[in-house]
Amino acid sequence: NDNMRWPDYTMIDLKITRMFRLAGVQTTLFVDISNLFNFKVNYMERGWPFDSAVNDEYYYLASLRLPMYDSPDYDALRATYPGYFIPGEDRIGDLRSAGKPYINDPNFNFWLYGQPRDIWFGLRFAF
Repeated sequence: NDNMRWPDYTMIDLKITRMFRLAGVQTTLFVDISNLFNFKVNYMERGWPFDSAVNDEYYYLASLRLPMYDSPDYDALRATYPGYFIPGEDRIGDLRSAGKPYINDPNFNFWLYGQPRDIWFGLRFAF
């Protein structure tokens, strides 16, 4: 786990400010949008989606078919855990899908993604 790279993410924020005078008072209208395009931010590297009571992270990583498993170092683990530590082209962060039904997803999938789009707007008055 220490030598693996978790997926990066991109975040685009937008801040718009418009100042004008309203009845002799300087007024500022602002809109602040975090994660403008609502990109998914994967929290797996933080460990939140994994159930530590059942070694969930270990079984997730073992179920992925990573290129690094194409080594004789993993032969004993493959024999001990059939169906795990199989070499392939998966990447950290992949989840179970129709094409990858063998992946053991994290148990707490409600913690899988974070930082959804957040919109704040308001007025400021300067006297």
